[in-house]
Amino acid sequence: MLWQFTTSSTFVLFLLIMHILPIFLPTETTSQKAYEWFCGSTSTIKLTRAEKAEQLEQLTNIEENPFWSRVCDVNAIIAVALTCFIIGFYG
Repeated sequence: MLWQFTTSSTFVLFLLIMHILPIFLPTETTSQKAYEWFCGSTSTIKLTRAEKAEQLEQLTNIEENPFWSRVCDVNAIIAVALTCFIIGFYG
């Protein structure tokens, strides 16, 4: 036998440490949980092929909402005009 125990209490302690305690220990460490919370990822979600395909389609979609496109364009024009005024006035 690989392990030789001097008393029965040592054997009981060995069983407790090696076989019983790992059942109650969490499978993920606190740092792994913090990483997943901070990054917004989880390793427990299993997606089907259809869900993966739908998610990939949504992530690779580059359509723009026309309203927000116009808002960005107007903001860019205002920023350029304001910059030209500041450079012309103070420069």
